[in-house]
Amino acid sequence: MPVIVTVDHEHQAVSGVCIGPVTLSDALSHVAHEVRERGLSYRKFVDTRGSGFQLNVDDLQQIAEVLREQSKEHVLGPAAIMVSSDAVLEMVQALGKLVETFLEMRAFRDEKEARQWLASRPIRSGQSPSKPSK
Repeated sequence: MPVIVTVDHEHQAVSGVCIGPVTLSDALSHVAHEVRERGLSYRKFVDTRGSGFQLNVDDLQQIAEVLREQSKEHVLGPAAIMVSSDAVLEMVQALGKLVETFLEMRAFRDEKEARQWLASRPIRSGQSPSKPSK
């Protein structure tokens, strides 16, 4: 499994580590895992430094659409993505632009900076503002 995900309910945090090539299927499985584990609203730290992405523009648009659909039901917590190559940096930045209206996502090369940024982001739990309360 190229993406190993841990959901920590006590600290309202999600940690992900990518190992090896990451495909569209892997990325969508990561999102599905967060849905099942009720971690979508948590802060996310994803370390992609040990991986390569096998994603294209269509894949990024598909990921963005899945996240957009989830944002209609859930608040999406901020995501700090650690990168080690220009190619992955550009890919994360492109995805960040696609999701910027409903998900705060940033790419980082410095782990300390990424963790500081993530810690400064508020955790907003609950339903998405676009979903009416029952």
